Amino acid sequence: MAEEFDLQGIAQEILRSQTDARFAGDSVPNTDQAQAIPVLSTDAGEIGSAVRVSLQADYAEQGDTGPAFRGTPNDFGWRHQNRMEIGAYSESYVGVQIEAGGVLELNPNRATVYWVNALGSLSVRIADISDPGSVSGFAPTPIRCVSFVIVLNRSGGATVTWPDGTQWSKDVRDPNGDGSAADSLLNAPSVSSRDVFVLLHFPGLATIGFLSGKDFA
Repeated sequence: MAEEFDLQGIAQEILRSQTDARFAGDSVPNTDQAQAIPVLSTDAGEIGSAVRVSLQADYAEQGDTGPAFRGTPNDFGWRHQNRMEIGAYSESYVGVQIEAGGVLELNPNRATVYWVNALGSLSVRIADISDPGSVSGFAPTPIRCVSFVIVLNRSGGATVTWPDGTQWSKDVRDPNGDGSAADSLLNAPSVSSRDVFVLLHFPGLATIGFLSGKDFA
């Protein structure tokens, strides 16, 4: 009987044996191994977060030096990834009840998906998004935006005051195109309704609103 070989295992052993034989410009850091986890400051205290990937997408220029090449520090560890595969994924949400005249605060340090039971009209505000800062002097300045999903359950006649300057598409503001707000899809429903909204927030630039759907049943 012919002897069977684990070719994949042999190839991996060969690659591991050659790890220390890299030359400047030949390869980039393998982030599948342990590396420093950035620390973010949130309302809940300091937490760490990291994404485990395989190889960096941006290859180094010929002659570059850095940690991977036993040289000087560089920004290889913070370059954009070409692709990231995620297996099973779920996201936490916050369920809140808002009294009539109350305020729904959207805080990305708490959640970005909200299930809201409104007992009357309400206002929506977005909490300040703290700048996490750079984890290293060699890392680029972080620029962040955040999106919020709001499932709003409300009674008939309950209005929503959205954050100042929230921008909505014309087919939401004026679906009939007659220049009147009377037919706006943002108006209060006549009966109890479950509506879904999405806000895309760019701090200091704009907040863009999307109506995902009305009167889900």
